Amino acid sequence: MSKAKINQRTKERCLLTEITPYETPTLFSNWGSYNYILRLSETQQPTYLKKLFSCGSASVPFKYRISKDGVSTRTLSLVHPNSSYDIVAFYTKYDIAIIRACRRSPLSLRAPHHIAKFYTDGKGVEVEDKQVEDITEQTAHASSYFAYSRFSHLHKFFESDDFTELEKRYSQMRHLDISKFFPSLYTHSISWAARGKIRTKNQRFGGDKKNAKISSASFDAAFDELLQKLNYRETHGIPIGPELCRIFSEVILQKIDSTLIERLREKGLEMGKELWCYRYIDDFYIFFNEQGVFAQFFKCLSQELEKYKLYLNDGKEHAASRPFISPLSIRKLEISAYINDLCNRRHELRSKRSSGEINRLRSLIKDEEVPFSGVSAFLLSSLLKQLRKLYKMPQSTMGDVRLFDILYVYLDLAFHAFHMDIRVVTSFRITAIVLEVTRNLNRLPLAEQAKLMDKIIFELRGGVESAIFQGFSVECMNLFIANALFCDRHPLTAAVINDYIVRLRRQHDDEYSAKSAKRLSYFEIVSLMYYIGDNPRYREVKTALLAESKQIFCALDPCEYAEAAYLLLDLSACPFLGDAEKDVIIDAGMRHQSKIITTSDVGHFRNFVSDFSWYFNWTPTHPAQMRTFLDSESEEPNANYDLVRHEMLEAHLLKKQFMLSY
Repeated sequence: MSKAKINQRTKERCLLTEITPYETPTLFSNWGSYNYILRLSETQQPTYLKKLFSCGSASVPFKYRISKDGVSTRTLSLVHPNSSYDIVAFYTKYDIAIIRACRRSPLSLRAPHHIAKFYTDGKGVEVEDKQVEDITEQTAHASSYFAYSRFSHLHKFFESDDFTELEKRYSQMRHLDISKFFPSLYTHSISWAARGKIRTKNQRFGGDKKNAKISSASFDAAFDELLQKLNYRETHGIPIGPELCRIFSEVILQKIDSTLIERLREKGLEMGKELWCYRYIDDFYIFFNEQGVFAQFFKCLSQELEKYKLYLNDGKEHAASRPFISPLSIRKLEISAYINDLCNRRHELRSKRSSGEINRLRSLIKDEEVPFSGVSAFLLSSLLKQLRKLYKMPQSTMGDVRLFDILYVYLDLAFHAFHMDIRVVTSFRITAIVLEVTRNLNRLPLAEQAKLMDKIIFELRGGVESAIFQGFSVECMNLFIANALFCDRHPLTAAVINDYIVRLRRQHDDEYSAKSAKRLSYFEIVSLMYYIGDNPRYREVKTALLAESKQIFCALDPCEYAEAAYLLLDLSACPFLGDAEKDVIIDAGMRHQSKIITTSDVGHFRNFVSDFSWYFNWTPTHPAQMRTFLDSESEEPNANYDLVRHEMLEAHLLKKQFMLSY
């Protein structure tokens, strides 16, 4: 893959990588905050836009749920854009301090090591890295502000020589993790890790003014203050999802690691002799030969964690003896072998017999020890890689292979796997597979193209139904975005979309409303708006979405609530809304700050914001250019626009690929 150097002086790039969870709708990114702080903050802009981004009191993050394993859910947080200045200032002042604070422990498998120097565009081959390139909304970018030591992903550790050496030296392995780790963290514990709990409390509550002043200017106090501002002044629990919060936890756990090593040494247990331990975020992997050694380790670790109000998850302890290969790893090896065999048998594949392949897959993944959620993303990635290899094969080597049959079988396997485990990561993978297949449809006769398109549309819509039924909102919106690729030629009826809206609305309580009203969320409104576009058949749907948006703005001040801020900026820039429609919702949002709103105030804000892309990427081009696509007089009026949507979706999936998922 080609790489380009990052301008390390552009500290604002931390906004692209450090505060947005990986699990967001495909077309969402934090580009709006990055572009505003870097390029727009000094321009002649509307007063109200300055207020939206002004550093001030604590703000309320947008919290949303995703599927964790197909059964349970996880709540993630998207912080307010007005935190952008604070975050950039923190990284500018303390990026080196973060690196130093994360060098205390030899046990950590993933910790900030140095400031990242390169980003990748995911294409081509490696080239000379002579030119520093700017980051644009279309380019992929570094997965993190920092480059990380050892291993970016846990599976790389288990495939490494380090793991093999540990297997030679130790006969036993245990896996432990911390129960409800991020929700249990206390923001002040960063200072406990840096200077000790007693000293911190004395400085915070009873120390002299000199010590208190030093504390407030220190790295740990600044980190504590920042996380509180991001999370509505909450001190118990930190926002889940942002890379910034994983760094916060790493600083604390590094202190626990170093103290743990000292306590074990006092008991006569040396790391590298009687035992060894590696930690990946909040997961501990302990290697030893004698059970008594592990018992001492468990006791010491439990006691050190308890000092920070953290506790081990007793229900998730996993034991293994040599050879150290888990049931999950065995299952992945078997799936990999099956996918390779599938490719080798491509001459035999027939669409009418795809159910036989699904049965073979069932026999591989049916395992009481290994939940399918552990291998689903791997399976879909393997299918995608084989599809890409297939397209690159010279025509002379294809022989009598029927491309239609191969694509049909691969799609059948992929969608079957997806329906069994609908999560954000699998929705990204299935979208990538759909893009790969549709990009090469022109290699088939028209009749076969139509059959595959029918298959894709049927399965995508079935996925939407399943996601809504299971209460998976973000996953459902990713499928809606994928469906939008085909909405011009294969549209959903307005009645069907209205039914989806009713069912989605039932799943959400507005926790900030006195009446706990049921309503759509920000992600749902913009994703649905993207699908319906400016198609007149959805006029009533659009009216309903705008009415719902206005209710959100009437209830939530965009200057305080992150959800309202993101929604206001994205709808104000939406190319599918007219000026009058935008003005109604802008006026509703502004009235929290002033009861006297003039037409000029609203129009100035709308005109300025409409000229830029913010968070939900309606199109990779300027809105005026997009309207040119829509107004094209070619035989297929939307052909160019379909291509734009296809390329835009692919670019965003590429960005997701390089982000480090939690």
